[in-house]
Amino acid sequence: EQEAPRRPFGIDHDGPFVLKLCFNRPERLFRTLATYTSPLRNSWARWIPPAVSVLGIGLLVQLLTDPSGALYQPLPLATYGLLLVSMMLTTAVHELAHGLTLAAFGGLPHRVGVMLFYFSPAAFCDVTEAWLLPRRQRVAVAAGGIIVQTCVGTAALLVSLLWGGSAILAWYGASTYLVAFSNLLPFLRLDGYVALVGYTNQSGLRKRSMTALRDRIAGTSEQEEPPWVAFFGLGCVITPFIIVWAAVSTLAPNLIRGGSGGRVMLSMLIGFCLSSLVMKLVHGLRHLRTMQPLRLVQAGAAT
Repeated sequence: EQEAPRRPFGIDHDGPFVLKLCFNRPERLFRTLATYTSPLRNSWARWIPPAVSVLGIGLLVQLLTDPSGALYQPLPLATYGLLLVSMMLTTAVHELAHGLTLAAFGGLPHRVGVMLFYFSPAAFCDVTEAWLLPRRQRVAVAAGGIIVQTCVGTAALLVSLLWGGSAILAWYGASTYLVAFSNLLPFLRLDGYVALVGYTNQSGLRKRSMTALRDRIAGTSEQEEPPWVAFFGLGCVITPFIIVWAAVSTLAPNLIRGGSGGRVMLSMLIGFCLSSLVMKLVHGLRHLRTMQPLRLVQAGAAT
């Protein structure tokens, strides 16, 4: 049967907290852009973006080690809104870089768009065709967004240092690297995880590891998995809470100094984090295969 033509736009979801507005026909755009990016992948110029990203780490360290520098200056509450909008736009550039890298290797994204990701605006680019590429090219597609994002962050950090220590540029540059480092963690379902499973051909590793961890805690073992799989699942459980705790701890002093508005924002952030934790615990309890009293509570936290 002939496949029905795809609608140019559509709405999709990935669970109750991820709502997507999709543009379903981006192939022509990326095919056109590939005529410019493909030659770069085979020239010495392909090493310039990674080199710029590494340079930015040095600039970030310089700012972090200066207690009187721009990163330690309090920001007005409105500036956080500007910073949030800037990071949203950077996320769009990040996703575009994934698609351009895939196109440079001969593949094409079939969906791009914007989404609400746990109530936070974000962008996305479907690079499923990367699985048809050799392993190193899969890693390059996964890393493309991080590299371009940190290149933008490097430019902001450099201008901040040269332009009298602009606090907003310093915070923006540091935020791009913070998000990039978070993306690299293989325990989150982000670029680092995609690069890992793409290079090792371990499709579905996160789901398998979480199941293995839950089964070990609950005292069941329906299928044999290597011990490292359960330990990987433990990392998947712990890492999000560490990142959220670090982010809230970093933002809290500045939000408190922002007056009543800042304290309301902090309360909403803490409330969202606690409600997410409760939902994770409930989800884990509902999926346990045994009802051993003590292990039941432990396994609920491990999902």
